[in-house]
Amino acid sequence: MYGYEISSELKARSGGKYSISILYPVLYRLEEQGFIEISSTEVADGRARSYYGITDAGKAYLKKTMEEYEEISSAFKSMME
Repeated sequence: MYGYEISSELKARSGGKYSISILYPVLYRLEEQGFIEISSTEVADGRARSYYGITDAGKAYLKKTMEEYEEISSAFKSMME
């Protein structure tokens, strides 16, 4: 997806509760860290669009981050019961 598509998808998946207005600095940082890469660029409606894809390093980082989230979330849930 390109930047605007990513932003729209995040908003849709959160039921409109969350939106990100500073997406491009985040994308640039993730690219610098090797977690995403520009898979293609095209011009549409006079505007250049860079399409991003997740790298193997990005998939590994996401998996690790989700495991940590689940662990922390589970611990908090246990404390609140």
